[in-house]
Amino acid sequence: MKNIPTPADNTFWETRPSIPLNSRAEWDQVKYNERPIYQDTDMISSQIDAYQYYSENNSVIHLHSHPFYEFIYCCNGNPHYLLDGMLYQLQKGDVLLIPPDVSHCPISLDCMKDPYVRNVIRIDKAFAIRLSKYVPTVLSDYASPIVLHVESKNQDFWEKQFLFCVREFYEKKPGWQATLVGQTLQLLGFLNRSLGKDWDCMPRPEKGTLLNKILMYIEGHLTDKITLKNTARLFSVSESTIVKLFRRSLNVSFSQYVTQRRLISAKAYLTEDKPLEQISEALGFSDYSTFYRAFRKEYGMGPLCFQKKQKAIYHYTEEFTNE
Repeated sequence: MKNIPTPADNTFWETRPSIPLNSRAEWDQVKYNERPIYQDTDMISSQIDAYQYYSENNSVIHLHSHPFYEFIYCCNGNPHYLLDGMLYQLQKGDVLLIPPDVSHCPISLDCMKDPYVRNVIRIDKAFAIRLSKYVPTVLSDYASPIVLHVESKNQDFWEKQFLFCVREFYEKKPGWQATLVGQTLQLLGFLNRSLGKDWDCMPRPEKGTLLNKILMYIEGHLTDKITLKNTARLFSVSESTIVKLFRRSLNVSFSQYVTQRRLISAKAYLTEDKPLEQISEALGFSDYSTFYRAFRKEYGMGPLCFQKKQKAIYHYTEEFTNE
């Protein structure tokens, strides 16, 4: 595609650490020693990052969430996308607006004929709060995830807007930080102004498939005891059918997916300063020790440490906005 870097040209892969790799050879040196990233990816900067990601049909991207805002423009490919428990069929020109702590991932990449290429802009949550002091409406429309499709006649304009941010972040020419912030604010302004105008439609979540029915069931019963046996009985299928479906589509087991969704929800609860034992019970964990071990394994820190970290960020941004 025109103006889209190739994998050898500093393109990033989503299943790698957030560090620039100059070539596919460098990527090959680290990918086999790397722990799979399920939930969090840290930003490089404390303000705005911008990347281009390239995923072939043998790529594996696990369900994850981020502590920052993420804006994705689909440049190529048509993956199924799992966003906050709902399935969407993406295509070129789709824009995903993903707020912090929302679970998401593309699925069934092995079914794609073409690589899934996207330009991604990430905005630090604390920085966004500071920005809101001067531009109150900058992210007010993005409290919940949104999926939009750009009309074909406007796709070139929107792709260039995202690609400009990516190039500024990669090339780091003099003044790039200010340029990147300014361009991102302009992009957000265009997005807000164009809602309902340049968008052909808001793609509706897919319904009717067995996978989507099971995912919706899990979303509505995270606080309950969810077992493979009971789920198979509920949907009148065998346990092996569900096991194969989750392995093929999400590359995780049924129980792993349920745990990941509960842990993502736990992060949101932890920002609300709720008691840890209450969070554990509310999300269907058998006891606090089980919750603690799962959380620490996934995030590299215990729930209490994570909660203190979030409090520190909140108090810092609150002091800044109250000045």
